[in-house]
Amino acid sequence: MNLPRALAVRRIRDDGGVRRSPRRALLIVSSLLILIAVSYGLWSWRQLSPPGLRHFQRGIEYSTAHRYDLAEQEWLQGTREDPNSSECHEMLAELYTTFKHYPNAAVQYALASQLSPQDGTLFLRLARTQRTLGNDQEASAAAKRAVELLPDDADANGEYGLAEAKLNHPQIAIRALRRAHELKPHSAFYGMALVTNEMDILDIQNAERDLTPHAKAHPEDAEAQYLMGSIFNQKPRTPANLHTALTYAQRAFPKMRSDERIYNLLGQLYLDGDQPQKALQIYLKSRQLFPASGVVVSGLLRTYTRLHDTTRAQQTATQLQIMTARHNRIDHLRHVLGFDSHNIQAALELARLREDDKDYGNAQKIYQFFLQQAPHDQRVQRAATAFQERLRRLIAAQGRAVTPRR
Repeated sequence: MNLPRALAVRRIRDDGGVRRSPRRALLIVSSLLILIAVSYGLWSWRQLSPPGLRHFQRGIEYSTAHRYDLAEQEWLQGTREDPNSSECHEMLAELYTTFKHYPNAAVQYALASQLSPQDGTLFLRLARTQRTLGNDQEASAAAKRAVELLPDDADANGEYGLAEAKLNHPQIAIRALRRAHELKPHSAFYGMALVTNEMDILDIQNAERDLTPHAKAHPEDAEAQYLMGSIFNQKPRTPANLHTALTYAQRAFPKMRSDERIYNLLGQLYLDGDQPQKALQIYLKSRQLFPASGVVVSGLLRTYTRLHDTTRAQQTATQLQIMTARHNRIDHLRHVLGFDSHNIQAALELARLREDDKDYGNAQKIYQFFLQQAPHDQRVQRAATAFQERLRRLIAAQGRAVTPRR
């Protein structure tokens, strides 16, 4: 036996039974040194990096841990300590968008895009947020800049088209939406928006061309079927066109029972197809669902006239006159409030007319707005209290909640 080797083995085992080679010990020491160096590097980065970047990173860590309140505070602090950094503004905008605080999100996206004027994605998100808020001019300006920076981005072009459509610029909207549809042909969203704008300017030929492939491939898409029915409804009133329009409309109806448009289309097609009894059924059902709709009452008047029901035709004509006068009054009051948003008398009258039309949601919004604007005005308090009492009685009478119409 090799005595020195045996003694060495015994010495190692006496030290704890673990055999450690010099190479392994060196590896452990090296790893510790690397770990220390990395830790020091991270500490140095945190100490020497711009304050905005440090708060940005800490906010990310809090957000990952679902501590959104602390993440918000970190990013807000980052905007204060480093006002020229866009990262914290962008993260705040993302956070506010997630929780649907769109006014705050718009402010932060605007600040971030000012600090990073070549970032098309920021302008795109700003445009989308402004459109959600109904700020159509601001949405269009931001979307136009996004298209300039991202000319081959479908969403940038689509957002620009949607914004221009809201501003009643159909030709610009159609060009942008067509480009978006070309860039993202498998998405129906921009294609449907394109067709809707084409139909608004009665460009029936292009609308049919653009919609037909999708409508045929997706018979379950009720909106596409409805639009195809509307396209054929705009064509010459041949039996073939009426039949095709009616087929599309009937296909859309099961999924559009709460949409006034499908009732009006079906009613018109039944009348033009010499089926007045079916038209009457459709219009009577629509009148129950949409009692304030002048279009529905007009359809009923035409139907009773076609059926030679003179008595009901005269009654319906009187109702239509009353409704027309009330709608004209509503338009006038809205015009007045457009110039003087604090005109309490006009606002209370408008709220009551909305309530008469069973538009409880908009009536309630008017009362809530003026309760905030004029909390000590006795007229507003009395009117709002009376409205809530009427609504409470209506709910109790029906035995269910009244869902405000949007």
